Amino acid sequence: MAEENGRYWQDEDEDIELYMCSSDCGIKIEEWSLAAKGKFFSDEVYIVLNCTTNDKTGTTGYDIHCWVGKQASFKSYKRGLYNAIALDDAVTKKEVEGKPLQALVHREVQDYESKRFTNYFDAFTVLKGKSDEMAKVNFQSTYKRRLLRLSGLTAGRKLCVRETACKRGSLDSNDVFILDAGTDPSAGTMRLKIVLWIGRLSKDEKKVEKALEYARKLQAERGTTGITVVVVEESERTKNHPMYDLFPFIAKKRKPSRQESVASTPGLTGIKTKMMYALDDKEALLKFPKAGEGAEVRCEKMDCEKVTIIDVRFGNMDSEDHLFIHIGDECRGDRKSGLIYGHYFLKQLKTDEQHLSIAITVVKEGQQSHQLNAAIK
Repeated sequence: MAEENGRYWQDEDEDIELYMCSSDCGIKIEEWSLAAKGKFFSDEVYIVLNCTTNDKTGTTGYDIHCWVGKQASFKSYKRGLYNAIALDDAVTKKEVEGKPLQALVHREVQDYESKRFTNYFDAFTVLKGKSDEMAKVNFQSTYKRRLLRLSGLTAGRKLCVRETACKRGSLDSNDVFILDAGTDPSAGTMRLKIVLWIGRLSKDEKKVEKALEYARKLQAERGTTGITVVVVEESERTKNHPMYDLFPFIAKKRKPSRQESVASTPGLTGIKTKMMYALDDKEALLKFPKAGEGAEVRCEKMDCEKVTIIDVRFGNMDSEDHLFIHIGDECRGDRKSGLIYGHYFLKQLKTDEQHLSIAITVVKEGQQSHQLNAAIK
C-alpha cells in the first residue's frame, strides 16, 4: 500500500488480524513483511494494525501502534505519528451493523515497548540499521555478524530479541545470547555458525528452549548454505571457545541492559504514582495543569469536554510506566491528535520527571481500555 501525502490510507480489510507498514522519511508507506515476522529495525518507524474479535460479544477491536526505532530521524517519527492518526481516521469511518469502528492508538518506543505490543509476535526482534539491508541480502552469500540478546519470556511465554554491540563485554552471565557469525571469511572456523551462548547464571530452561528454536529459525532462513547451530554453555571449560575470537580484542565496558538502566535510575521508589492533568489549549502554547493525583485519579474525573492525561509510574523495573490520553466526546480541541498531545506533554515535564520513551495510549470516550482500567486501580 502506498500513500502520496502522508495522510491517506486506502480502506482496510475488515478481516485483517495483524498488518505491518514501514513509514520512511520519504513520501510513502508500504506493507512490510519483515515486520509481520516480528523483525523491526532501529533506524525506522512502523505502523502496526492489530484486529481482535471478542468471541463472547462478537465485537471487533482495533489497536494501532506507531513503533519508533531509537535511531529513526525526527522527520520519520513525526510522519509515523501522523500516519497512525490517519489510519485511525480511516478505521473510524468504517461501520459494522450501523456502528462506527473505533481503535485504540498507541506509541511504542524501542526498548520500552508495552507487553501488549510485544505479545503480538512469537519472537519480537529489533535489529540495528535499516530493513532494506536485510530485505535485499542474499543469505547464501553475504550476511553480517550480529550479537542478539534474548531477554526474559513475556507473560505469553514469548521471546524478545534485541541486537547489541558485537563484543565480548556485551555478554551477561544472567542471560542467553545468539552470535550469528555471518559469512565473512575472517570468521575462520566459526564462519557459517550460529552460536547459542547460555550464561552460567541463566536458570530458565524454557527460555533456553525457546532460544534454541529461534536459532533453528535463523538457520532455516539461510537456506542450503551449510549453516550450523552450535550451543556453548558458559563455564571454565568453554572460556577459550573459538566464538570469542570473533569479538574485538579491545575490552570495553558492557552497556547496561534496559532493565539495569531502569533499576539504576535515580528516584525510583518502588511506589506506584498516578497523576492526572487536563489540557489547556486556549493559548498557542499547550499547557497541562495538574487535575489530581493518587486516589484522586479516577475514571469519573475524566471530563467529557476536555483532553485528560493520566501519567502512571510504577517506580520499579518490572512494571510498565504508561501515559494515557483520554479524549472527551465534547472536547473543543483536535480530537484526532492524542499522540501529539502526549508528545508535547512529556517534553514539558521537569527533567527529573521526564520519560520521553514511555508508552502512550489514546483512549476516546466510550472506548474500553483494559490497560487504563488496570493502571488506575
